Amino acid sequence: MRAISTAAVISASLLIGGLILLSSAQAAEVLVEAEGFADHGGWVIDPQFMDQMGSPYLLAHGLGNPVANAKTQVEFPAPRSYRLWVRTMDWVPSHHPGRFKIVVAGTELAATFGEQGEGWVWQDGGTVEIKEKTVPIELKDLTGFDGRCEALFFTMDMNFRPPAKPDEAMASWRRRLLRLPDTPPSAGAFDLVVVGGGIPGCSAALAAARLGLSVALIQDRPVLGGNGSDEIGLTPRGQNRSVVGEVAWSDRESVLKAEKTLKLFLGWRAFRVQNSGNRIESVDARNTAGIEERRFDAPLFIDSTGLGTLGLWAGAEYRMGREAKTEFNESLAPAEADKMRHGNTAVFRTRVATEPKPFPDVPWATAVSKDYADPGGQILKPCNDNVGGLTHFWEYGQHLDPIKDAERVRDHLLCAIYGTFSTAKRRDPAKNANLELAWVGHIAATGEALRLLRFAKVM
Repeated sequence: MRAISTAAVISASLLIGGLILLSSAQAAEVLVEAEGFADHGGWVIDPQFMDQMGSPYLLAHGLGNPVANAKTQVEFPAPRSYRLWVRTMDWVPSHHPGRFKIVVAGTELAATFGEQGEGWVWQDGGTVEIKEKTVPIELKDLTGFDGRCEALFFTMDMNFRPPAKPDEAMASWRRRLLRLPDTPPSAGAFDLVVVGGGIPGCSAALAAARLGLSVALIQDRPVLGGNGSDEIGLTPRGQNRSVVGEVAWSDRESVLKAEKTLKLFLGWRAFRVQNSGNRIESVDARNTAGIEERRFDAPLFIDSTGLGTLGLWAGAEYRMGREAKTEFNESLAPAEADKMRHGNTAVFRTRVATEPKPFPDVPWATAVSKDYADPGGQILKPCNDNVGGLTHFWEYGQHLDPIKDAERVRDHLLCAIYGTFSTAKRRDPAKNANLELAWVGHIAATGEALRLLRFAKVM
């Protein structure tokens, strides 16, 4: 193949993370990042596993009700035939609950996505005829049960297959298509960079700014609060999920933004550090709703990720699990050291509606929940917000890797919740006819993952 002669980026006004490359032979590649769709419809951005699978993705989290279509416009170099690949995941391969379709220029493609393979895969969507240079594309959810789409890739090379593993080869391929520089543009130089916008990260950033430091606070969600945010709801002291100390998190955001030396980066996820010897010099972060990247320079960094990932990337020495009783003379520690840790937590809401509320059969979920039929679990206080009902939380993953197995843990919790709720509805239909699964948090609350100690060696 001859050298690339022309390169054109899809218009930024389309909000698509894609790049078109034309060779002199008129071969073309178009990569469309799903999280960059102009209209997400009922799909939500999920960036919490991008360290493992490579990117944020769109999740059809409809609690059994298909969500509204995600929509965007894609600009192609020329109207002709393309082969389509869709990066997706069949999250319960025995039953394929997360199925969806692709609609191109108003025509629904024959292939159904989210029903093939193990783990994250590029699923073949077949040949697509593109008849105009600018084409509307939609993601059509079929089930409401957490279908997921990471990217769409169109190519004129019918024999090409995208890199399969989320490794450096895939990252390099993606960066080439998205035309991203190896060194991200600077976000600025700061006295302190705090990564993680939970309660500790917000407190550290605010205190530092009030002491006169220039501070960047990087948070991978659109809201602050971490485990105590509206997205998760494990607030301190068991208070209402939207209130901490009688101050709403939206007000806390205003307090942070009011500090002149503090810059808040909501919707940015750190993904890499640069070391000099045994010190971190900079952190790279990506916008979770697009392809933009930035580099943050500072002499000081605070790892408030909740997982210790900043220290892990930097090569710090760490511990995971429980020490033996004899190591620190802890009476409640196990006799032998092990890898057990706090699991991750899913928070969900149930309420009683004024009319019957059906819920579909979910045999793929009851395979996890078995015959358990009590959705109560550990119950927090009744909530008085616009969702209402009772808040519950369940934990899982104490014996799994908190980082590598994070998506597996979250998905197991979803199955447990859906399966238990379905069984409760069917076992006692008279009592539970009006019982409704009002809300299920798709962002898992994380427990302790790594305990950072010190740099193990000079890097």
